[in-house]
Amino acid sequence: MRVENYTQKSGLFEFDRLKCLRNEYFHNACTLCIDICPEEAFHIYRGKLTLKEEQCTACSSCIGGCPTEALSVESFDPNRFVLEYQDSKEEKISKKQNVPCLAIFDVDHYIIMMLRGDKEIVCDISDYDEGLIKETIIGRIESANSFVKEIGLEKEIKLIVEEDVVASRRALFKKVVSAVSEIQEDTSITQEFIKDSKSKIPFKQTLLKNSLKQVLGDLETTVVDGSYPFLLNKEITKACNNCGECVQFCPSEALTYTANSDEIIYQMGKCIDCDICNHICKVDAVIDNNEKEFDLVTFAFDRAESLIKHDLRVCKVCRCAFPYTEGELICSRCHTFENDFGDMFKLASDL
Repeated sequence: MRVENYTQKSGLFEFDRLKCLRNEYFHNACTLCIDICPEEAFHIYRGKLTLKEEQCTACSSCIGGCPTEALSVESFDPNRFVLEYQDSKEEKISKKQNVPCLAIFDVDHYIIMMLRGDKEIVCDISDYDEGLIKETIIGRIESANSFVKEIGLEKEIKLIVEEDVVASRRALFKKVVSAVSEIQEDTSITQEFIKDSKSKIPFKQTLLKNSLKQVLGDLETTVVDGSYPFLLNKEITKACNNCGECVQFCPSEALTYTANSDEIIYQMGKCIDCDICNHICKVDAVIDNNEKEFDLVTFAFDRAESLIKHDLRVCKVCRCAFPYTEGELICSRCHTFENDFGDMFKLASDL
């Protein structure tokens, strides 16, 4: 199989291969779309994620979980839907009426809908068979409900697990076609954001932070636990040798250096949980600590925290700066070289 295009399409479904973390970074092992696809339309070909276009049915079940929004469907933009839902006339969210699949929404989307108004949100999952897609939808909704409850808001998304209204096939088809036609008249708000912004942070994450900003003043608490997928706490241990690869390869610039390159700072609001920094660190100094409590103000306003500050000194051998701890003023590379190959450079007078 030979794939030359950077964008693959199957009907209305589109896969942007350049935005996929699995394709851009070797140290990424994301399989979210592969795992949830009911048609097994995704596979790894020569180390890259590829869409089997002939097998894809554009069901949209893979879209919500994609951390970089590399997956989309032309007929429906989940970000536009959640922004407009509170002002719409929709009484419930259902793939029988107004969405391709409820898995097109991530946890972020469900929280955004609750934060942006008081309209009751009802999701109909009566049309889903038991399996990973249904489990994923329920899990995301439960996570969203848990988060909103923890911050003290009396809101929740209700589930319809058994069909309460039996519509004729003709009436159902008419509703779906009408809904899709109306949606297709609008341009994608996600694509507009991507076009006008150089940020690699997914738009759903930006919407979540903006939605939180609107309600932070009314919350009983802004401190929550670390069990939510969009709250990611990083730590850097003293094993760090300041090589800089975690900063260099961070796709969303959640990790950055200070001006002197002696301190690494972290912005939780920019982290997309790609785990590249964890995997690329040769000394395993970058770790996750989601048992720690989080302040939503830090997340929503992209506040930075220092993960580690090095005392940089100049190595007496190579004259390069290195993170000094104690002992002789020699970097670890030169110290290792001296131990391994020092005997090769001894003079006759030293013998």
